[in-house]
Amino acid sequence: MSVKMDQTKEPESLILSTNSSPQKISNIYQSSILISNNIDTGIPSPIRFLMGLMIPVFLLIIPFTLFSIEESIGEELSFSYGESHFIVTLDNVNMTEYSSNFSEFLDEEYADTRIIDCGIEITEYGGEFVEIDDRLTQPNYTDRMYQHSCKPIIMYNQTNDYYSIISTFRGDILSSYQLSLDLEMNTPIIYSMNLSESEIVAVASLSLSFYNENGSIDDRFITKYNQSENVSEIFLDTEYMGYINQYGTIEFNNTENVSSVFMQYITINTIGYWNQEGYVQFDDGNYHGQTINIAFFTISDKLSIENEIRDSNLMEEQRNVAMYGYLSCCGILITSLIMTIYGFASRNGIPMAIGALISFVICPILFVIPANIS
Repeated sequence: MSVKMDQTKEPESLILSTNSSPQKISNIYQSSILISNNIDTGIPSPIRFLMGLMIPVFLLIIPFTLFSIEESIGEELSFSYGESHFIVTLDNVNMTEYSSNFSEFLDEEYADTRIIDCGIEITEYGGEFVEIDDRLTQPNYTDRMYQHSCKPIIMYNQTNDYYSIISTFRGDILSSYQLSLDLEMNTPIIYSMNLSESEIVAVASLSLSFYNENGSIDDRFITKYNQSENVSEIFLDTEYMGYINQYGTIEFNNTENVSSVFMQYITINTIGYWNQEGYVQFDDGNYHGQTINIAFFTISDKLSIENEIRDSNLMEEQRNVAMYGYLSCCGILITSLIMTIYGFASRNGIPMAIGALISFVICPILFVIPANIS
């Protein structure tokens, strides 16, 4: 019995397929899975370099946006401390007299509001008003001709109402008055400087010289300004002898037979007034057109508390936004480091690593330069 040896056959190739059913070889080739150990994604090296460089740079948009928000929040801070202002237009009513009413600007919610000063939009008193950052200024104020004051000085007038005056004075011009005294001793006597209705004395500016009967100056007398009472008190050495107030009223006890007193002082002329009902009047003896503007500066304790609370909340919000901005900056640098390490550790990743390493250096520079320019 003979054994017939089959001819040796070539081994068939092993093909992995996702199809488990037997099919023709032609179909098997169509659904075969190719296995490759090549990790090259095919991305060109310049593109990888740009990815490592530009991704962190692009992320700079985040801190730029956050710090822009922080700056915009800062612009909302007022730090007004309860201070505010409003402008009143006064109409010409008679020759050089102007008047108006500002009661519409008085808010009942802030009943504690009080006027602390005012400005006059006339060239001689400082010129045009300009509002900068919610604050009213007069850029040409230093070129004014008259020094004016709108302090809430309470004056008693003939209508039995109380008014706050608008006044003006020239600090470089001194008025003088010679007062003759009675020779009665140990008796306080009231005298008057005979000021006009529109004049008061700047008490702190008073300079007095006391003359005896023989015409010599008695230098034992001194004057001291009492700010709380707004009077100039007269002393003989340390003994109180009398006073002079802003209305030109003098009380003096002539114990030393002083015959006269020569006084020099700055005169304050009343050019207007306002009251608590909102009526305001201005008349400096000159015509300034059909209308003039007066700005009143106010302060309110209630508004001050509200402003402090609002500013405190805004500053807290500002700090939080800034914190997120700084954290995002740190995150960008960490991203650059991660991309650098990954690039050097992976195959064909060196271009990305170099780009990321460069971005780690230039990102802080790109962040700082705009801040310095602004």
